[in-house]
Amino acid sequence: MQRRQVVNGGISISFIFVSTGQAIKKRKPVKSAALESIHTGLSGLNSYDIYLIGDAIGAVVNYLFMVNIMADAKKLIRLTYKAYLADADERLYDTTDEAAAKEAGIYNEKVTYAPMAYLFGSNVLFPDLEAAIESAEIGKETTVTIPCEKAAGARNPKLIELHPIKEFYKQEINPYPGMSVSLGNRSGVIMSVAAGRVKVDFNNQLAGHDLKYVFTVTEEITDDAAKAKAIIELTAGTSEGFEVAIESDKVVVTEAETCKFDQNWAIAKYKIVADLRAAFGVQRVEFVQVWDSGKKEDKKE
Repeated sequence: MQRRQVVNGGISISFIFVSTGQAIKKRKPVKSAALESIHTGLSGLNSYDIYLIGDAIGAVVNYLFMVNIMADAKKLIRLTYKAYLADADERLYDTTDEAAAKEAGIYNEKVTYAPMAYLFGSNVLFPDLEAAIESAEIGKETTVTIPCEKAAGARNPKLIELHPIKEFYKQEINPYPGMSVSLGNRSGVIMSVAAGRVKVDFNNQLAGHDLKYVFTVTEEITDDAAKAKAIIELTAGTSEGFEVAIESDKVVVTEAETCKFDQNWAIAKYKIVADLRAAFGVQRVEFVQVWDSGKKEDKKE
């Protein structure tokens, strides 16, 4: 569906993507690869069911999100944290604190260091960590240690594999120890390169470690518009340029200009749909994409 109107002498076209939560009939669900949170380093894995629907442009992907309906997942907070491997040296591996990241040698200039938004019940954090955050007092620093078996689990030696170096050259990758790589739909870290073979560890990098988190819940987000933008931020990395409107039966998101050029946006929006439904208890979510020529009508004297 599209709307068309004349604006300032130019043409502004809004394309509306609508997700109503209704099941698509006569389509066989296909399991997607597990997805992992990029920034926090705190996450477990989420699985989704994918329904493929053909249209004039191509395949539109619609997810039936979260096998467990997140009916109670309405509380949204922000927190700061420092995450450590709870070994003898307690190595910091992730944080929202820029100074701490620089001191530990894990600073990433592409990461925004600021309090992180989190939606309870979204199945992103380890259950014991989410429980600790949910029971924490706002403004009070809290420490929790999670044993390996309740975090990323034990390391699996079968997930350490040898691959011909030519597989990497085909992707124009010059492999070296410590490099993060993707082969197929799996991510791993190169352990060694020798005799034309590359040893890759596909274990979760937190596997085999007890984990320690020092965190502070800084606020509970209750304003509807702020809540919706925080949910967008969770998946898109930023809410800058987005506009939101919360109505009694739906949430309307006007996409930022950057979405038009982001190859990942087509998939990312479905995670946002799931979280918006959970937070606001609605079934209908609309995404509006606006194309404006920017032409201005000459003023008549």
